[in-house]
Amino acid sequence: MSRSPSSAYRSENDELRREAGWIRRQSLRVLVDMSPGINLFPDLRLVDNIKEEYEASLAAIDHVLAKMAILGARDLIVSLHRQPENNYTGAQTQTDFDKTMRQICKDAEARRITVHLRMSPGKPPWGLQAAVDFLERVAADNLRLAPSVAMLLADQTDPTKAADIVRNKVDLWLVAASEHDVAGRLWNTHAGITKFGRKNNMAAILGIVADKPTILDAVYPDKDAEYLDARALSRLVTEGTTSKPQDMSTDRASTEHGAAN
Repeated sequence: MSRSPSSAYRSENDELRREAGWIRRQSLRVLVDMSPGINLFPDLRLVDNIKEEYEASLAAIDHVLAKMAILGARDLIVSLHRQPENNYTGAQTQTDFDKTMRQICKDAEARRITVHLRMSPGKPPWGLQAAVDFLERVAADNLRLAPSVAMLLADQTDPTKAADIVRNKVDLWLVAASEHDVAGRLWNTHAGITKFGRKNNMAAILGIVADKPTILDAVYPDKDAEYLDARALSRLVTEGTTSKPQDMSTDRASTEHGAAN
């Protein structure tokens, strides 16, 4: 006998409530990352260029927010996506990004959830200043910035200048290393940090806002690699480094993680 959608939904929510009890007892902080699915097509979109798909995307995001509230998860990571290829201007796209993010933040705030904007390769905003400008346009108190350490390293970000830009906008760090090919072109922003050759630079980036949570953002081949990265990140956060950061403009291809192996 098949269950009705409403009974399946109730059962799912009941299971979330049971899990929430265990999570509270362990004092765990749960974060939900929807950014891989925010891609315009084939999954979720933040622009109203196709009304049915736009409304379905907003409904899906709201559904996740509702489940987060039941589970006790208070952090949602999102991203923007590329501009539609046809019959939609950059100005229209930007207007919809602003409007949609305000709505997501409003729905999240009602559930005491903070929204963190992930910076991702191939997706706007293009750089720290553009990200901060976006946050200020949306003007939602619960919208924060989640910078990618790998991207900042790949962009040769000056920590001193970056500190002036982000001010009080960062609430968590997404930590991974960058990899470049033999020609010096960036091809990966989700590499492990254990063998990364510029930990001094990574420590300097994290030092921009030193009191915020750090989350490993790498892809791992196995649990051993994940464990080694967790140890490396713990040392980086608790001990930092007393060495001077290297010049990021010198021979990236030979010193980045990928070429070092």
